[in-house]
Amino acid sequence: MRKLVTFFVKYPIWANALIFTIVTFGFISYAGILKKSFFPSVAPSSLSISVVLPGASPEEMEEGITLKIEDVIRGIEGIKEVTSTSSENVASVQVVLFKGY
Repeated sequence: MRKLVTFFVKYPIWANALIFTIVTFGFISYAGILKKSFFPSVAPSSLSISVVLPGASPEEMEEGITLKIEDVIRGIEGIKEVTSTSSENVASVQVVLFKGY
């Protein structure tokens, strides 16, 4: 650390160049020149829906949850395939979408 401080005291132009570079890159990122997004720009090709209900049998999971989820998503356009699994305490529905949806 001492050598670093000695270098910058001996050659102050490099300290100024370092500060200028940091400030410039900070301004570029703050000004929005760099791309940024909260959600990815690639559309997902499949969705996964999982529901946990402790103490429920596979029959209860299928009748109470899985079939209702399938009924709700049946009318949505862009769905290629729906696969569901009901087991003890857990129901899982996999939805495969057409490209572009």
